[in-house]
Amino acid sequence: MNLGRSIRLTGILLLLSTTGCQAILSEQIRSTADEKTLFEEVFKDPDKHKGKIILFGGEMRKLRYQEEKTEVEFVEIPLHKGGHPNLGSDPGETFFVLFPERLDPILIKRGKVLTLAGRVIGTRKVGGTDYPLFAYEEAYVWDKLRQDQFPSFGAFFGNG
Repeated sequence: MNLGRSIRLTGILLLLSTTGCQAILSEQIRSTADEKTLFEEVFKDPDKHKGKIILFGGEMRKLRYQEEKTEVEFVEIPLHKGGHPNLGSDPGETFFVLFPERLDPILIKRGKVLTLAGRVIGTRKVGGTDYPLFAYEEAYVWDKLRQDQFPSFGAFFGNG
């Protein structure tokens, strides 16, 4: 193997290894998020955590339009370090995210997996049960569906 080919191969491997570890959400969001508060704590008592920005993962279930906004129902998916969804885990609890604009139902459809940052704003009552309600701050949509064990990078929503 010649030296030029060896250097290129090493460079490609280094690029792939660092790309897989990159943070999914912006530095600004990660620096303002309360990473010590777990999703389970918010689920148990959303009012106690009102105003906090939390990082979490979710699989999209339904969306509802509210004038120019969109409320999306998710099922929680735990995150690995760096924001990658733990797709091998069982789905968690239901939660809702209020997006400030009307989302395209083709981009955000049932089964899409997202890494999200949201501000706790209260609860959404469904069938007599209160579920956490978050205001969208930032999200990362994964290209591949839930059954894929190693998702590729997807579309980035950016700041809300």
